Amino acid sequence: MAIKHVTTTSTRLLYYILYTGILVCGLSVVTIAYFIVRYLLSGIGVGGWTSLIVSVWFFGGLTTLILGVLGIYIANILSETKRRPYTTVRRVHRAENERHVIKSVAALDSRQDTRVVQ
Repeated sequence: MAIKHVTTTSTRLLYYILYTGILVCGLSVVTIAYFIVRYLLSGIGVGGWTSLIVSVWFFGGLTTLILGVLGIYIANILSETKRRPYTTVRRVHRAENERHVIKSVAALDSRQDTRVVQ
């Protein structure tokens, strides 16, 4: 029941998936750069292992990143189709202070109208 609540009321989980994809993709790019520099400088390289592991990391991170973007996009479409208001007014404040502000704004407007333009 808690999982249903988290997945239906918030897009936070989708953003976590997006950030995980970015992190894994970024780490794989750093790992690719590390192994290329290590191979160029010292000639140390493991045949086949490096390309296999790094490509699995990169494409796994890229897939997770794309799924996160698509999930957030679909969640935004769903929230728009619900036709809920963007804001909810919980309480309306009406006080004498507001009437005073309205009167002072009206007075300022009337002063601006009486100026002579040359």
